[in-house]
Amino acid sequence: MPIPDLPGELIPKHSPEESWLKSFVARLCQLENERFPGSQPVSFGTRDLLKLESQDFWVCEKSDGIRVLMFVLFDQNGQKVFLIDRHNTYRELTGLFFPHHESPLNPLRNTLVDGELVIDVDPRTRREITRFLVFDCLVVDNQNNRISPYVSQEIERMPFE
Repeated sequence: MPIPDLPGELIPKHSPEESWLKSFVARLCQLENERFPGSQPVSFGTRDLLKLESQDFWVCEKSDGIRVLMFVLFDQNGQKVFLIDRHNTYRELTGLFFPHHESPLNPLRNTLVDGELVIDVDPRTRREITRFLVFDCLVVDNQNNRISPYVSQEIERMPFE
């Protein structure tokens, strides 16, 4: 069941706040541009079968939801949380607090995670619940994991079966 609209208050296009957020996220990710910083999924067709047989690939199931990044910003005003869609549109969420993983009484600082916003249906009550399924931590507490040599080395060492 797809999500009709993303939650949160839309940050106006071309506003000073949107420009500042895009610039901050680009710096946080060590990017030279302000485009959507998440990876873009690739669909395989029959013409790609030879590639699948001759090369190793990471494959995951596709959830029926909306691909978004969640950005946790920490500045002098405290913690703010935003969703970023694939069009690089920002929406601010309210009522959320993410504790720091090392000190739960303190707020998590500048973090960017990649995931899928889905609607989950409770099998007993049939109640619909919006969930964010995280599948990648791009930046955690100001630490950029996108360029980590440790992550790259571990991926190279992992056996494919």
